[in-house]
Amino acid sequence: SEHKCMYGTIRSQWKQDSEIVEWEIEIPCNTTATVTLPFPAIEINGVSIDKSDLIIRSQKEGTFNSFDLPSGSFTILIEKQ
Repeated sequence: SEHKCMYGTIRSQWKQDSEIVEWEIEIPCNTTATVTLPFPAIEINGVSIDKSDLIIRSQKEGTFNSFDLPSGSFTILIEKQ
């Protein structure tokens, strides 16, 4: 799906198998996005979430995990529980 904002187009698509959701997102130039997930993300662009230098800020509230990403294209792997 797509959403046009004042800075450009935000794109999002996903697919899943029995254990993993693969989510592809595109964030327009000169913006950041806060991503909030009900399950732990395990990988961003092929790098473990714990070692990724792409994350600007992260926090956990209850069972939800949030992190801020800069502009760009990202593939996020999410472990279903």
